[in-house]
Amino acid sequence: MKEKLKNEIKAFFSWKFVKFLLTGGFNTVMGFAIYSGFYYLTHNEFVSLLLNYIIGIVINYFTYSKVVFDIHNFSFFFKFIGVYVIIYAINLCALKLCINVLAINPYLSQLMTMVIIVPLLFISLRKLVYRND
Repeated sequence: MKEKLKNEIKAFFSWKFVKFLLTGGFNTVMGFAIYSGFYYLTHNEFVSLLLNYIIGIVINYFTYSKVVFDIHNFSFFFKFIGVYVIIYAINLCALKLCINVLAINPYLSQLMTMVIIVPLLFISLRKLVYRND
């Protein structure tokens, strides 16, 4: 158990995690722009987040697969979608909490939820999608 925890901590400081953060930075800027644009048009965080994730899944699959995990085919695409569906649900719950309970504006709320979403996404992708990597 102690060795497993040590390996998880070590993974956070790996070159792969650095590439994930850099690639994720690009994906995050794109995703936040998509979310913000759709929220500006619809004033509906559910629709905005959903459209953000639908578009983001395609962009993020290619960037994470090729740049971070060095995968050049679609063999992990459905697992990737599955992880994103779960992450979307967690993101939506956190977003609703920030907006409806804490009364934080929707733009700042989405930025705040990313603090938990980013590391959770990395762990999920590494463990559930690209686990042989």
